[in-house]
Amino acid sequence: MSDRTICDKSTWDKAQNCELRTWLGSPKHHDDWNSWWFNRFRYFSYLKDYNFKTYIEIGCGPYAKNTEFFTKLFPQVSDVTLSDPLLKEYIAVDHPPFHVRNVIKTVNAKTIFSSLEDIDTSKKYDVVLSINVLPHVRDAHLCMDNLYKLLNDDGILIIGEDLVCQEDLEKHEDLRTDVGHPIKLNHEFFRDKLKGYKHIHNEILTREDSRAPNWYYGTLLYVGQKKA
Repeated sequence: MSDRTICDKSTWDKAQNCELRTWLGSPKHHDDWNSWWFNRFRYFSYLKDYNFKTYIEIGCGPYAKNTEFFTKLFPQVSDVTLSDPLLKEYIAVDHPPFHVRNVIKTVNAKTIFSSLEDIDTSKKYDVVLSINVLPHVRDAHLCMDNLYKLLNDDGILIIGEDLVCQEDLEKHEDLRTDVGHPIKLNHEFFRDKLKGYKHIHNEILTREDSRAPNWYYGTLLYVGQKKA
């Protein structure tokens, strides 16, 4: 597969504009597949014996239901941060389906408006959650490095992503020209990038079980602990 792990700033700006327009026109009560991801991660049951206090969701989007689900499941999380380069727009827009404002209020979340490439990695977290984020970034390599840097020693990374192969790109012109998702990643990319973690849950759903079988050959569901 040709390298689609990095895009230029102009392409990324267009992708962000596309993302905002998409959710401004989204149907009421849409949750950006957050419930689907939460179910496929089996409600993070394999983390029940871990103790963590600080948490950040990268690319929380307009709904932030991943954080809503997670904090209800793990009430010991007392320091919550939501990050998204479009978060300021999501908060400001008067659009009833957008749920992120309620989540911020409910969990008293801090907010970060920068991209993952530009995020301040001096602040560390016990849990970093990144679901369906990397297709929207400028530099997937730098973003994976920053996810690692954001974690405390022994911190937990949760990452979920759709996987794209050359066959998918050849079969679907819409996938090749998808403005909103300039980055395309496969399982080999993650295999190299996750070497710094002790695997807790490492699963790739088949095409039939993936989020969009006609588009993606698989879906990565990963939970790992940062190696000291």
